[in-house]
Amino acid sequence: MPRTLDTVVVRALDPGRAGDPPALTSPNHLSAALTAGVRLDATRAGAVVHRQPRVPAWVRRLLPALVLAGLLTLLGVVAYGAGLSLGTVEDEQGRSGGVAAPSPGAAAAGRPVPLTGAVVTDFDPPPGDRRERPGEVPNAYDDDPSTAWRTERYATASFGGLKPGVGLLVDLGAPTAVGRVELAVETDGTVVELRIGDSNAPGAPAAPGAAGYRLVASGRSDGGALPLVVPAGTRARYYLLWITGLPQVEGRFLAGVRELRLLGP
Repeated sequence: MPRTLDTVVVRALDPGRAGDPPALTSPNHLSAALTAGVRLDATRAGAVVHRQPRVPAWVRRLLPALVLAGLLTLLGVVAYGAGLSLGTVEDEQGRSGGVAAPSPGAAAAGRPVPLTGAVVTDFDPPPGDRRERPGEVPNAYDDDPSTAWRTERYATASFGGLKPGVGLLVDLGAPTAVGRVELAVETDGTVVELRIGDSNAPGAPAAPGAAGYRLVASGRSDGGALPLVVPAGTRARYYLLWITGLPQVEGRFLAGVRELRLLGP
């Protein structure tokens, strides 16, 4: 596949990976990007483009609608496939992607802490590059277990020795009591630490590294879920889900968070 076409497809279907080029948000944008890519490939091959290709006017008028119809068809096929996979429910807890119920005798969890007003961001401090698929972050708390925020792929479970971890940082805006954090993950063996912190003054930024947050719980996912119980009386503005160990997936190592829930005490 030509590199230019690959770039256009990524910008259209996965804006979070597109980098600097803007996402394609309309059929006209997609048409223009495809046309520009064809011209670029022709120029690289030694051809000189002096004028617009002679395309009949009726084709140019219909092109945006045809492109939109093609995209809708593609999305329909993807949605149908996802529906088939979601319709298959296995007996084992977690394989369906849901958040596990507390074990017998565990303390009852409180009401969910709303994340609608919170700020949830990817957390990849130095020596990382400060970006860990930021475009996918909303998938981790959209109440849809068919979507997920995923880390990049690494050579080993310890991030190939490049960094100590990556994660998701939840900023609740003010100190908030949380009694339990529940994660639904894509693959068992994901090792996660729950860390908390508060800014020292109003408007002060969050701590730049994981060491600036206090460790309060940790665990390894099993059965597709990981419950993290917070010590009684804990109140914090920032809750950091810090992933320190990655499971193996198809020869590489990555973690995927399907759903993140904070529950009151």
